[in-house]
Amino acid sequence: MKHRFFGLMAMLITALPALAQNGSGYASFQTFADIVIFLVAACAAVFTYFLRKDFKAEQARSEAAENALKVAFKKRQEETQRELNRLNREIEDLKFQLKHRPAETVVKVAHKPQVEREKFPKQLYLTRPDERGVFMGVSSVFEPGNSLFELTTPDGRTGSFKVIDDADVHHLALMMPTENLTRACTGNNIQVSGGMRRIVTEAPGKAVCENGAWRVTEMARISYHN
Repeated sequence: MKHRFFGLMAMLITALPALAQNGSGYASFQTFADIVIFLVAACAAVFTYFLRKDFKAEQARSEAAENALKVAFKKRQEETQRELNRLNREIEDLKFQLKHRPAETVVKVAHKPQVEREKFPKQLYLTRPDERGVFMGVSSVFEPGNSLFELTTPDGRTGSFKVIDDADVHHLALMMPTENLTRACTGNNIQVSGGMRRIVTEAPGKAVCENGAWRVTEMARISYHN
């Protein structure tokens, strides 16, 4: 439309000499000048109209692009926050596992002329078992933060175990009963430990030693009390 208008103006300007020849003298010149002024004013008005229209269209496109950028930024910000929350949860879980992981047992073999015979029965202290029911750590002494079960063995090959009767041990075990207790113990709804503070071993479990590691062969029966 804009091009058609300016084409029409160009045709009129081209026709001005012919229009001016229809008159004579001052009147013809005055008519020619009025027409020129009118055409210039009309061109300026139309140019201003189209310029304003183009400006509004460009402004609308700019606003649409800005809104799209805001939506994309908000979506990316939400995704970043969810990822940060996931990483924070993983960090907290790792801190807990590092804090309560079984202590590494360093066995030192002393070269003696005669090997002393082990004395039985004796007590051992065990950490939580893994998915196979194998206790992940064993120690001859109680280790706070690691030891959960006390095992009595008459021969070093078989034994019976129970939850250590200690308030700190109970607190640690009840924090994560599925990980700490359910692989070695059974009982009424022992997966839920909320509000409970004490563990009672109603019947000891049984274990066997295989390649230096103790494995559950019969679960202990326990119950929770507040």
